[in-house]
Amino acid sequence: MNRSGNATRHNSGGRTRLCALALLAAFLLTGCASKYGEQTTKVNHYPDCYQPIADLRSSEHLMNKSVGTGIALGALLGGVIGYLATGKASGAVAGAGVGAVAGGAAGYGVGKSRQAELDRRMDGYMARMDADIATVDKATGAARAARGCYERQFRVASAEYRAGNLSKAQFRSRTDEILAGMEEASRIIGEISMDADKVSQEYQAAIDRDRQAAQQPQPQTQQSRTRQNVPAPAPVAPSPEKERAVNAKSKSMEKSVDALKNEQALLDQRVKATRQASEDLMTT
Repeated sequence: MNRSGNATRHNSGGRTRLCALALLAAFLLTGCASKYGEQTTKVNHYPDCYQPIADLRSSEHLMNKSVGTGIALGALLGGVIGYLATGKASGAVAGAGVGAVAGGAAGYGVGKSRQAELDRRMDGYMARMDADIATVDKATGAARAARGCYERQFRVASAEYRAGNLSKAQFRSRTDEILAGMEEASRIIGEISMDADKVSQEYQAAIDRDRQAAQQPQPQTQQSRTRQNVPAPAPVAPSPEKERAVNAKSKSMEKSVDALKNEQALLDQRVKATRQASEDLMTT
């Protein structure tokens, strides 16, 4: 009887764990859908020019992370992993705690540890900002590389057309691909730019919340309430060097996002200029 009961509980636990794994897998898979839509450039003549855009597509998920997303994802996956590791609710709670720390949602300590905890959280934000800055800079570099390549190829195609080495249909085919590639690059980095703005705002909001929460005195324990003249722990703030470092990192992120927006504007200008130049060539 006991053996049967144990087997039933074991099977039930196994099914539950399988369900948790399935939910985890489903969650991870849903995060892989492209937000940039389908590829709109037909690559026939200039695969090297399109390669930076293809690279952006393959790594677009890197820009989707944010402080809020990191907290939710870290807690969710941590909870599932904790349950799978222990088979107990307490394991899920512990796992969620670990995941939340990884996602930027570590709880505050008490007393002197609150200052150290706040500084650690600031370090975490700066590390995540480093990753996001790198992603934005990569997008800017990729867009710049694609634009430069397409511009060079347009000059070559124009010279070939003027020399009579390309027919009008051949020149149009090349120009259409060049325009489509630059337009797709502009659309993708526009999405990245919007995400970067959102992420930057979320970082600032999270940092502000941390500062405000750290400055609130913690409630006294039951033992301290029964004693006289025992003050609550004093409010804390980030250490001056952490404050300066976080501010500097925030400015670096703003500069990277501005550079990305400037590249998008330049791409849009070059699309218009290239389209006009190709039409002028084919009508002369």
